[in-house]
Amino acid sequence: MLTAEKPHAAFVPASVAAGAAAGATVLLQLSALASAGPDGIAEALWVLGWAIAVWAVLSMVSAIVLLARRRERPASSTGSSAALVGAAALLLVVSAWLHPFVGAGWGIA
Repeated sequence: MLTAEKPHAAFVPASVAAGAAAGATVLLQLSALASAGPDGIAEALWVLGWAIAVWAVLSMVSAIVLLARRRERPASSTGSSAALVGAAALLLVVSAWLHPFVGAGWGIA
């Protein structure tokens, strides 16, 4: 009988981190696009985007801690969790580069 391998404990926080990082990326880009719109929309989207980015970082840290304690599982079950953490980190770095928390960025003005 074939059975699916149980995912690593870091899979859930890693997938939350990747999803939140993607959401933060979209919201931050929407805030740049909404800068020509009504007052307050761009600022609200920017604050919400950075709040979600913080949650993504917190989920990433918890996934990294769980990945560091991989003695309980073989290394083969940690691959998808590590890939999701890497994707979340890449999205957050690009978002922070385009839409810095302080100062002017290269995003659409």
